[in-house]
Formats: sequence, structure tokens, C-alpha cells
Amino acid sequence: MSRLLLNITGEILDRGEERIAAKFIRYLDQLYIRETDMFERLQLKFIKAQFSYLCGNGKGLEDMKECQRIANFLDCYDLSQQIEDTFAQFTDM
Repeated sequence: MSRLLLNITGEILDRGEERIAAKFIRYLDQLYIRETDMFERLQLKFIKAQFSYLCGNGKGLEDMKECQRIANFLDCYDLSQQIEDTFAQFTDM
């Protein structure tokens, strides 16, 4: 369930619907994501950073880059590319 909500929230953020995304983020914060589900935890961290950046907080971009650094460290190059694609969306805005 958490993976589904994370994917939906990411799509909502990509569409620029921060108000709706905020509701999903609050719900995700109430869920317990086990430590063994590192991908979901990293995805939630990235979504929160993206939301923060879209709301005008520059630290959100730093946090997104940190998520990308972690993805690279774990040899998750597809995930790293997805993060890079998200950065490209910001430069195209």
C-alpha cells in the first residue's frame, strides 16, 4: 500500500498539484514503513524534498540531490536517472 501511495504522490507532484500532494504526504507520514523497505523510505524522503522545493524551500533541492547520491551509492542507476529527470523538469518550468 505504501508503494502505491508513494507512486501516486510522486505523480501528483509532477503535475504541480502541491495541495493534494500535501494530503498524501501527511497520510504517508502516518504509515509505518519498515527499515527493511529502504526503497520506499528513500522515495518518501525524495517526495518530501520535492514538495519542499516546490513550496519555495531551497533546501528541498539539496535533499533531492542527497537522495540521488544515495541511489548512486547503492548502484541504483535507474532510480538516479529518474531523479535526474525530475531535476530536468524543474529547469524546464
